[in-house]
Amino acid sequence: VAKVKVGGKPVEADAARVVALAEASPQSRLRLDANQAWSYAEALAFWGLLPASVRARIDYIEEPLDPATLGAASLGGGVGGGGAAPLLAALRNLHSETGAPNSAAGKAGPRGGGMFIALDETLAQHPTLEAADLLGCTDKGGG
Repeated sequence: VAKVKVGGKPVEADAARVVALAEASPQSRLRLDANQAWSYAEALAFWGLLPASVRARIDYIEEPLDPATLGAASLGGGVGGGGAAPLLAALRNLHSETGAPNSAAGKAGPRGGGMFIALDETLAQHPTLEAADLLGCTDKGGG
């Protein structure tokens, strides 16, 4: 497993680096950490630049979205409230829009189709999350 920091460069450069790493180490699983560096549009663009073969090897992308960039316009409207609710709505939308199955069974695995998003412990315990949400939690462990 390789943990890769992304989000510090343009998404095209991040995607090229992730693809190069995946090609150089074809057996490795990838765990990406964006540290809240991307807008919604940047996260979608990054995912779109990755070949399906590389996407399938990504276990998760940790904290992809910068909450400060999440105005209603970036989410297609309809996201109100404050605190973590707009961020959670955006993460659900991102997961769905990148091709995740819409499963009431919950637990779509990291390779379930869409971007699997790792949340910090505080966000993962937010009261708006339900058992069927297709979001996961990772123990950051100082990563």
